[in-house]
Amino acid sequence: PACCGFCSCAVCTRKNKGVKSSTLSAKASCHQCKLKKPQQELRHCEMVIGNRHCRKKFCEQCLTRYVLSLPNDSHFKCPACLGICTCASCVRRREKMNQ
Repeated sequence: PACCGFCSCAVCTRKNKGVKSSTLSAKASCHQCKLKKPQQELRHCEMVIGNRHCRKKFCEQCLTRYVLSLPNDSHFKCPACLGICTCASCVRRREKMNQ
């Protein structure tokens, strides 16, 4: 089973055994607002596209501010994978595909 690699589930705990805690507490940026936040404050997309995982992360503030209709289930699919992301690059990509 695959996971984000940073949460406290059994898969991530085994995967990160021996890794320095400073590495795990590193910051990452939100796909929408681009602000760097601790990994624990970001929702990691669990969507699998082909044989790859989506690597996008979103902070709760952006999810509540920009995307009001996301289900609150354990298998988070990001707005970009659902095709409803409002960030500049996703909007540009959708416009390019629709031409």
